Amino acid sequence: MWIRPEEVLIPGALWDTVESSTYFLLQKRRGGSRKGVTGLLWGTFDHVLDPLSSLFRILHQTPDSDIYLCIAVANGKIEIERHWQWVLDELNPPLEGFKSNYDDVRMYVNCKMESMVASLEPVAYKQNPIMTEAPIGEFETKAYREAQAKFHRLFSLPSKERLVNFYSCSYWKGRLPRQGWLYLSVNHAAFYAFLLGSESRVLVRWTDVTNLDSINPSIGSNSIKIATRNEQHVFSMFTHFKDTFELCQQLATLALRQLMAEQGYATLPSEIVFRRASTRKHCSLIKRDLYAKLRSERFRRLFNLPSEEPLDGNCDASLWLPHSRSSIPGQLYISHRYVCFDSRIQMVLPLSRVKFIEPLDPAFRGGLRNGINFNMSDGTNVMLLEVVDRQKVFDIISQFLDKERARVANCRIESTISQANNKSDLGTAENILTLQPALMTLFDWKDYFKNPDLEESQKVIMRLQEIENEKVEKWNEHFNEYGRGISMYRSNECRSLILQGLPQSLRGEMWMVISGAVLDKESNPGYYRSLLSQNLGKATLVADEIERDLHRSLPEHPAFQSNVGIAALRRILVAYAARNPNIGYCQAMNIVGSVLLLYCSEEDAFWLLVSLCERLLPDYYNSKVLGGLVDLGVLNNLTREYMPTLYSKLSDLNVLSNVSLSWFMTLFVSLMPFDCAVHIMDCFFCNGAKVIFQVALSIIEWNKEALAACADESEVITVFADHFSLICNREIQFPRKKNLMETAVEEKKKKKVDVHSIVRKGMHLFSGITNEEIERLRFRNKLTVIQDLEDSTKRTLLRNVSEVLGNYFTLAELDALHGIFKEEHLAGFFWSSLSPRDAYDRNDPFCVQCKVNFRAYRHLMKALSPWCQCSLADQLALRSFRVADSDDNDNLVNFSQFCEQLAFMTRGDSVERLRLLFKMHIEPALRPEDLIENQSPAVGVEADEFFKEEIGEGSLGEYEDHFETMNSFNQADNSNTSGCQLDDTSSQLNARNRRPSEIEQLQQSDLSLGSPSGKNSSGLILMNQGQFIQFWKSLYDLVSDSSSVGDGDQSASCAVNSVGANLLKIGDVGKRFRHQSSSSDQPPPALNSNVYDADWTISFDQIVAVVLLEDCVVKFFETNYDLLSIIDNVKRNRFITDSE
Repeated sequence: MWIRPEEVLIPGALWDTVESSTYFLLQKRRGGSRKGVTGLLWGTFDHVLDPLSSLFRILHQTPDSDIYLCIAVANGKIEIERHWQWVLDELNPPLEGFKSNYDDVRMYVNCKMESMVASLEPVAYKQNPIMTEAPIGEFETKAYREAQAKFHRLFSLPSKERLVNFYSCSYWKGRLPRQGWLYLSVNHAAFYAFLLGSESRVLVRWTDVTNLDSINPSIGSNSIKIATRNEQHVFSMFTHFKDTFELCQQLATLALRQLMAEQGYATLPSEIVFRRASTRKHCSLIKRDLYAKLRSERFRRLFNLPSEEPLDGNCDASLWLPHSRSSIPGQLYISHRYVCFDSRIQMVLPLSRVKFIEPLDPAFRGGLRNGINFNMSDGTNVMLLEVVDRQKVFDIISQFLDKERARVANCRIESTISQANNKSDLGTAENILTLQPALMTLFDWKDYFKNPDLEESQKVIMRLQEIENEKVEKWNEHFNEYGRGISMYRSNECRSLILQGLPQSLRGEMWMVISGAVLDKESNPGYYRSLLSQNLGKATLVADEIERDLHRSLPEHPAFQSNVGIAALRRILVAYAARNPNIGYCQAMNIVGSVLLLYCSEEDAFWLLVSLCERLLPDYYNSKVLGGLVDLGVLNNLTREYMPTLYSKLSDLNVLSNVSLSWFMTLFVSLMPFDCAVHIMDCFFCNGAKVIFQVALSIIEWNKEALAACADESEVITVFADHFSLICNREIQFPRKKNLMETAVEEKKKKKVDVHSIVRKGMHLFSGITNEEIERLRFRNKLTVIQDLEDSTKRTLLRNVSEVLGNYFTLAELDALHGIFKEEHLAGFFWSSLSPRDAYDRNDPFCVQCKVNFRAYRHLMKALSPWCQCSLADQLALRSFRVADSDDNDNLVNFSQFCEQLAFMTRGDSVERLRLLFKMHIEPALRPEDLIENQSPAVGVEADEFFKEEIGEGSLGEYEDHFETMNSFNQADNSNTSGCQLDDTSSQLNARNRRPSEIEQLQQSDLSLGSPSGKNSSGLILMNQGQFIQFWKSLYDLVSDSSSVGDGDQSASCAVNSVGANLLKIGDVGKRFRHQSSSSDQPPPALNSNVYDADWTISFDQIVAVVLLEDCVVKFFETNYDLLSIIDNVKRNRFITDSE
């Protein structure tokens, strides 16, 4: 390829000159052929020290200079020879005119090459769909482009497979490392090494990875372990280990989304494009975008921001604290809608609440400079000091502030219009959308604790009110000092107050603030009402599921013993199901939602539910309960780390995962007293997911002696049930209505356990557990859980397909087929226009969840089917695809449909294969427009026109003889129709047909098959003449190109000729017989050689009877194929979807 001129100081080092001219040299890399000992040594040297060097290059040099300029490089001889010829033809002649003016020569060559490279870059840009801002040459370095070309060449991958980055490392194969290069692309991790003639290649698809971890081997270097179901690979000796491992994690995460058919992977190019000005240089565009995406995810997780908020940048700054009249240093983060500060005190400033910003006077507060003041809508001021590059930061915030004001204004207008439309649509039914406040305000929370049988009930309620007032007073003091609402100063004192327990009246407000749900609500005004107006009252499967669970949600609480609470719960669940149809409704959402409704208004409860399901507890509430299963694995990892002996005991009983899933799904609400569970929820919203695991480990550790003595699963369940029934809240300890479990426990005189003690013990004993550690363990376990779910789905799918096609394929063959089919299915997400929503529907049965489009189906058939090895492979693949897709007509074929087609082609009997070939040449597989496209422009239906491309001009005489025979047969007397015989010409051509009497019987017995219904006894429609010509052509290609016939091409061609000629006669005889039956005094119409005969038809039964008379054709249709060997060959050749 042409490159911008680069200086070369020593042109002879490691290079040999092949050709030369006055101003140019064509050179080849020494040892490039890698033949002989010298070639192997040079090849190894190049691979280790200079792996991106090309095999050929063209240099420009003038006699007055020792500096050479490299203007073109190539790895192929044909490409470099084309470039060299262009240099001789286009560059050399103009340069001869410059004579000895070498400065002008150098300037001319430089300008010419710069112009050529610049003209080629837009072409690369247009052909590259992942580029969204600029041509590839502007951002990506030459080293990256060369590495990407080498990556595609070494592993035979299409150009759409974008390389993300590449790293030098060692690959451990046995006990010896192999030095080479690790290539990380969007879909694959690949490694290549060359050492003394021995090549090592590793190619792993990210969707096959079951474990990705960093390890510390004995040699002391950090290593990356990539494991699949069947093997594991270890790479070490990285220069930038952390960067490499984080990139691997990101790519594997994207692959997990793809594997679970999420929308994120298909929208990768647009999803990961952020502000590039502040990203790293000297790496690929995707690498920079992924790095920006990673930083944005960490930023959102740090401040609990909405899931689509991208980070624009961060810098050093200090925050002024009014309560202490001092400042603290930290990091300032800026996004499109928020300005955030992180230190020992955190702050989030929504730009929608900022009235204006202004730079501070340099003399402010004793000379502190570079300050920015934020004037908030509530009248308060927030001051940032010592802001690095303040003017640039100020300008960026000002731009985002203007955009946010415009967005808020538009949202208000849209919300007003939407509310007006809803009112006009609802009319008198507007009361349906009357939203409820926090249910605690409608149903006095003290009523929950009343017990008319207890004399001290009033004293207990008074004590509860005193505790409530004390907590409210403490919080009011805190608000006065640190502020209130979303822009409050989030200090350690705030976290300490939350751990002591939130007051009932402030719980909903604080949940909204510390969870970030209030930001989602403010960003989407009127959204909840809009969802209700469009979806409430609709009869759907999700609505039926919700109705079944409504009365199971905190049934002991008075709020959910009335229609008010039930109706509010129904609304938030229906609204969320409409917002996120991929999740819809999942059990346990009703329990969590009912708790939220008690302390929050209805709309606030909805947004808290959104935060829980989509950010705080990701993937918990979906059809596969993926998040819950992943966190069970995390709990197992933590138990093994902190309590190894007890873990060994529980793992032998295989019980911990079974009993702890409900802990995570309901946040302990369904397991312990309600007032205790909400305290754990307080801590969860404040400190994140680590609280759930700390509480779970605290409960396990609390009962470790009893658990160690358990002999079976039932005893373990009993231990946990007894413990949960003993948990209480000491602050509000009071008599309550006792259930049967509590009565039984009291009979055993067991001691109560304070929930505050459980939380404090968990935070103290397991303080090493951080949210970052939880995310790391979640990633590790998510790989395993998703692959286990995929294996389970695959087993179900293979079992279902085996029930239908068990006579054709073994389970091992179906398993191998599924691997190839799944790879093509996944490739369609990124290399074609197939979207996850088109290819996957969670409501579909297992056998149809995995689908491919025609492009992938064609490649599968070309690789696996013997029918797609001939010159008509594309046409046959298309017609087979249409047959398979005829059931649902969605332009996609699922695994079961694909296997059915392949089964008939490779393992079916003769009649089944003929039936499939017949169906491939009638509608809907062969459409009328296909016949028009295949017609010759000059002659409509003459067979010689259809076969010119296949057999050449020298063989047309045989087909002409056939048509002459057919024409003479058509002109015979009607009285001889029933006893017609083949003439001499036909007899010579059909020398292999030893049973002419059978054809006569077939002609006589099947004349009635052309019934008005258009079908024959086999249930298939009749084939017209145009379809038959295509059928004959396909049969000729299949049989003559097949290696299974074994009798030579000539004999196979003669056999197909005989079949076609006989079937043409049979169809013509049937046409004339029908004309005789309808009008005996009218002669049958003659065959027009320019158009298809509309009255000519042939039936499937007639085709079967004639084809089975030819041994060569029968042998082709009776040959079975070793599918496993074909699949192994495909895997060795790395069968990959075409990028066209």
